Amino acid sequence: MGFHAKDIGFGSAVEMVRYMEKGGLVAQIEVMVRMIKKHNLVRFINSRRWASFAKAYNGSGYRANKYDTKLAAAFQRWETEIA
Repeated sequence: MGFHAKDIGFGSAVEMVRYMEKGGLVAQIEVMVRMIKKHNLVRFINSRRWASFAKAYNGSGYRANKYDTKLAAAFQRWETEIA
């Protein structure tokens, strides 16, 4: 996410990391939401396009870490929980 720091209102990736360190979980979630909103990623979440979301959010290396499959699995678990 560091490569998005300036896009979401930080002077640098270091500034963004310091903000999240100081603010803890609340700040981390805020930064995540900023990124999702700024880059219009809600559409990928709503349409369950996990690979598209993961690529936009995590960068082109998302496949190596299987972010798309992890998101799909997490969504499936939560969907089952609340159903």
